[in-house]
Amino acid sequence: MLIPQKSKNSSRTSRLEETADIAAQLPDEALATLHEFAGFLANKYPPEAVAPAEIVPIPRPEKEGVIPAIKRLSKTYPMLDKKVLFEQTSAAMSAHVLKEVPTEESIDRLETVFRREYDDYLAKSAGKDE
Repeated sequence: MLIPQKSKNSSRTSRLEETADIAAQLPDEALATLHEFAGFLANKYPPEAVAPAEIVPIPRPEKEGVIPAIKRLSKTYPMLDKKVLFEQTSAAMSAHVLKEVPTEESIDRLETVFRREYDDYLAKSAGKDE
């Protein structure tokens, strides 16, 4: 039988996997008890309802570079996953540098990207409420 690790430093995923391994080795009666206890804990610690985060409006400066614009937009939309935005912001930055797309146009594109991702975020959040 597996013995649970005592480390609280292990990742959530590894603890879930370890718990599943332990549960798989339990006899049916003990598994039923574990299931009841998991239900008890789920009721005690319900998932937090996460309201869509509000945007933090930061005015666009008159003269702004592309990198400062990315930083400003990241602060304006703190709820967005930066990993999701990375490819699009990198593409805009590359177009600005390599294809010599003007700064203003590049920033306009970035603002569109962030706004579109925010709209998608809101749509996904609304879908969870239904």
